[in-house]
Formats: sequence, C-alpha cells, structure tokens
Amino acid sequence: MGKAAPARSPNKADSSHNKYRRKQAHDSLEESNAIAEEIFLEIHRLTVKDILPDSSAGDYRKIRVVVGNPKTGNITYTPPEPETVPLLTRSLLELLNSAEALDLMPAVQAGIAHYEIARIHPFLDGNGRTARALSTLILTKRGFDTKKFFALEEYYNEDRQAYYSALADADAKGGELTGWLEYFLFGIAVEISRVEKTVKKLSNDRSMKKNWADRIEQPSDKSCRIP
Repeated sequence: MGKAAPARSPNKADSSHNKYRRKQAHDSLEESNAIAEEIFLEIHRLTVKDILPDSSAGDYRKIRVVVGNPKTGNITYTPPEPETVPLLTRSLLELLNSAEALDLMPAVQAGIAHYEIARIHPFLDGNGRTARALSTLILTKRGFDTKKFFALEEYYNEDRQAYYSALADADAKGGELTGWLEYFLFGIAVEISRVEKTVKKLSNDRSMKKNWADRIEQPSDKSCRIP
C-alpha cells in the first residue's frame, strides 16, 4: 500500500483562473443526459488542468490521503482506501441517476453529491473544486440553473470553518446529512438573495441613468430661441 499523502487544503478563495476552468467544464458537459463516470472524470480533468500533472488529472488516486492542517500536522479526516474509490464513486453516480434521486429537490441532490465527493475524496487534489462543479452541473441539469448568476464559492469562502464544520458534523454522525443539507441549502438562499440585491441595484442604476438622459434631451424653458 502506498504512503499516505496529505490532501492539500484549499485556498481561502479560488482564483479567477480556477473559476474559469470550472465554467469550461460545466459548459462543455451541460448537454449530457446522465452524469456518467466519464463526465465526472472529465470535470476533474478540466478543473485541475495546469494544476496537477496530466497523469493525475481525471484519474482516481492510487494512494492513501489524509485531510488536515499541513502546518500543524493535525489530521481531521481519513478518506476511504484508494482501492475502494472507483466502486464508491460509481455507486454515488448510480444513485444520482436513479429515479429515487430524481424525485428529490435539485438542490438536495446537489448537496448530497457535494458531501459524498468530499467524503470519498476520489482524487489527489481538486476534490473541492470538483464537488462544487458537479453540484452546479446537477442544479443545471435538474432545472435549477445558477451558472449565469452566482457560484457557491463566495458563500463558502466567507466562513471556511463553518464549511468544514458542516462536513465534519455529517462525518461524526455516520453520514447523517440533515445538518450539512441545511447549511448547503442556506448557502443557495444566501447567494440568490445576493443576486437579487445586485440585480435590483443594477436596475435602479439603469433607471437613474435613463432619467438623467431624458432630462438632458428635453429642451429647457430658458434655452435661447432664435426667431
């Protein structure tokens, strides 16, 4: 068995380059009918392009990893053994494509997928980015289109500890997802509210500019008139 490798902790905020990679992955895979294993691996390959070696991009990890603080060496979670990863991932994808899953709210499906990818930790790196990209794809494919308006990264990055605590709470309860799903769904609500405020502000700004433009175009009563 290979030596355990620490899973890299994500940065506080994803770079715009990484967000662009995720959008590329999402747009290129959006038209597929089912979330097949090939699609899932392609999501990872595209999101970690230029970050991981080509041999690791879109390929399941083959060594043990641990999740924790690389500075202190504190281990917070030990993902499943590498030899179980392909089967666990395929079982998850089968569940996501099942009639039972399709009966659930799209946001609930996306929340389950996000948690399970974080739990399985299928790759050496990029698991968080892949989980977020997969969640967004599920929302879109199930009729809850968010990709043009917001991304959940902003919600997660505002309080990374709350994000990790919600995942850890589900782990501690043996995969009982009520707390995690409440956190995940609240995040969607927060981002929708943020978008609504932004759209309202843009609408008000546009109305204000139009009013000023109308005033400028209208002739003043005091304007000089040549008989």
